[in-house]
Amino acid sequence: MRGRGSYLALLGMGLALAFGCAYQTPIYESEDLVLLDVRPRQMILQGSTMASSRRFHILFFRFGSWNSFLQVEREAIESSGSELLLNRLRLKQFEGFLIPGLWFQALGFEGATDIPILGWEIYTVAGTGVRIVDPLD
Repeated sequence: MRGRGSYLALLGMGLALAFGCAYQTPIYESEDLVLLDVRPRQMILQGSTMASSRRFHILFFRFGSWNSFLQVEREAIESSGSELLLNRLRLKQFEGFLIPGLWFQALGFEGATDIPILGWEIYTVAGTGVRIVDPLD
């Protein structure tokens, strides 16, 4: 039985190297609180909006413009014509080839994480765009 499990593990490693892997991790779900003295009738919902930026990644080297959640959030707000983004979610993901951390854990290294080899590092910000209406209008 043990020989068959190691054969399947080698087959899985070979398929992962041949076809690539991808993973995504939610980073900083919007837990920062903003106290607004605004009533719902003073807000106009612009609807859901999303923006993302990509950066090429080889091992520990990154190429292209710097990924920034603040810049991506600004793009999401501008794309919907909003002034504020509510229920914001930030997501960092990697698409490409990587060495899964589970392989290192199988070898006895505790707390091993995935190691990106070649691919795209993608930052995405999504939420609900809101425009504030002046109560005097």
